[in-house]
Amino acid sequence: MDKTVIAISGLPGSGSTTTAKMLAEKLNIKFFSIGQLYKDVALGTIRQQKYFSLFKAILEKKGIVLPALSAENDSHAAANFWQTEIGKSKNLHEVLDELQISLAQNCSVVLDGKLSLIKIKNANLKIWLTASLQERAKRTSKRDNIPIEESLELVKKRQETEREEWKKIYNMDYFEQEKIADLRADTTNLSPEEVVKIILDQLNKD
Repeated sequence: MDKTVIAISGLPGSGSTTTAKMLAEKLNIKFFSIGQLYKDVALGTIRQQKYFSLFKAILEKKGIVLPALSAENDSHAAANFWQTEIGKSKNLHEVLDELQISLAQNCSVVLDGKLSLIKIKNANLKIWLTASLQERAKRTSKRDNIPIEESLELVKKRQETEREEWKKIYNMDYFEQEKIADLRADTTNLSPEEVVKIILDQLNKD
């Protein structure tokens, strides 16, 4: 059977991680979230990551030492880590790029990452997800058990920070990836199961 590589990206809170994980389970292939790994560094739970050994090997090759960090939830982890020197360093993000590219070259996998559509050249299918800001804040509020007002500010801050920092690192606007997506979906009024069905239907057409 040919190798299957699917890249999923989108706006913060649009459901890319949930969708990617569920899709990988349906297809019985590997799943990897570059965003969750980034959050796990900030949460201090990185050693629990399934691909930590590969990540560590790439870090050591580049001479990068991760700091000891901790955060109370995913949203704070992402927002706070982006404010640190290493969190927005080009070297760290190149390590993250190398990790997902390595997985895509060696196995069937569903990759969830904010830059995966442009970084994973050999993807069989590239998917861009979006949703209204209010819906994304609502989902984040429920996931992290924080007030909706706080969630709204965190989602806005994360989106603005990621966009700004990646422009500095890569000289590109990651929102532009929507143009190269094979499939685009607004998940505002869709459940994860419905999004996965849309993707599977697209796969069956190809």
